[in-house]
Amino acid sequence: MADLAVEQGQRVRALLRELHGRNPFFTHKLRAAGFDGARAIDALEFPRDLARLPLTTKAELVEDQDRHPPFGTVLTEPIDHYTRYNQTSSTTGRPLRWLDTNDSWQWMLECWKAVYAGARVGQADRILFAFSFGPFLGFWTAFEAGCQIGAHCIPAGGMSSRLVCGLLADHTGWRGAFAGLGVLGVLAAFEFWRSLPPSRRFQPSAFDPRVWAADLRHHLRDPGLPWLFLIAFLLMGSFVSLYNYLGYRLGGAAFGLSHSGIGAIFLLYVLGMIASPWAGRRADRQGRLRTLSTMLALMFLGLGLTISDALPAVIAGVALYTFGFFGAHSVASGWVGRQAVHAKTLAASMYLCAYYLGASAMGWASGHAWSEGGWPGVVGFLCLLLTGCALAASRLRR
Repeated sequence: MADLAVEQGQRVRALLRELHGRNPFFTHKLRAAGFDGARAIDALEFPRDLARLPLTTKAELVEDQDRHPPFGTVLTEPIDHYTRYNQTSSTTGRPLRWLDTNDSWQWMLECWKAVYAGARVGQADRILFAFSFGPFLGFWTAFEAGCQIGAHCIPAGGMSSRLVCGLLADHTGWRGAFAGLGVLGVLAAFEFWRSLPPSRRFQPSAFDPRVWAADLRHHLRDPGLPWLFLIAFLLMGSFVSLYNYLGYRLGGAAFGLSHSGIGAIFLLYVLGMIASPWAGRRADRQGRLRTLSTMLALMFLGLGLTISDALPAVIAGVALYTFGFFGAHSVASGWVGRQAVHAKTLAASMYLCAYYLGASAMGWASGHAWSEGGWPGVVGFLCLLLTGCALAASRLRR
């Protein structure tokens, strides 16, 4: 362990010497922390002095990019040395733009290779990547590292299930399409189960029903969380209902689209890749409540456009509705993590539970609206759900 600490200390000092004077962002932070030159850096002893180094957060890096667009002052090398552009996933807010040289990129691939080695994944294995092809850093590093170790890497893409279902339905009928997807799902689940390595570090924790019940009551008594759970219920319910019954309308006499054509509408899900980070940036600048209200307004506007008998207007309406939904969900789900003081995992699970309950319950209820009033009936029902979202949002604090 002593030898390891010495090796780690040497590497940290080498890294700091590399950054100081070349990387404006970290040079400023190091100087502010009292490390103004190689002599101060060389005097560091690790792990004793680790706490003296300045902490860097993602928020600082995003702010730096705002002040010095597009990449901030965090670059160590000249711009023409960088060969890769990627972004973070924007799961917790705005995406961070990131550049890599060939050397720094390969370093990340080596990290992934260590992960594969730990999971006993090698040349004889196949790896299915259920990612969309976008700028998300995690997919590209994992995929390329898998290729370098000689594994058979399969890019599965994303958001294509509806389109595949439509293609199957055109050639085999709806029963054949569902049967085919069911068989594929069972085979995929079996292969996933078969390929999993044995658990090595799993340690079950004790479950105390009293603690769980106390945390549950605490969240339900919170002034904001129940409203966010209600928003999740209504939001997902309205979204699923729109896509569920839109297919009946587009396949009817007014439009007469094939199953493949209807399935292609679901490719509009790709707008979620744009809406989520956009809503995150807007929430940072203008507040969560204002951004959530804007997303709900877009959903109202899109819903109105779907009343049209012109297919381009309907598609535009669905696109607006989809964009607004993913933006609203991004803001609301992130709000839960900030609102919950403790037991954040339980709060997040309660949000998701409400989210999927809404999909089931409102998807069923909107079927009665379709039976009684056709598409105008569905639109009217969804307007009620969105109005409920707006009323719940009005009870939230900024």
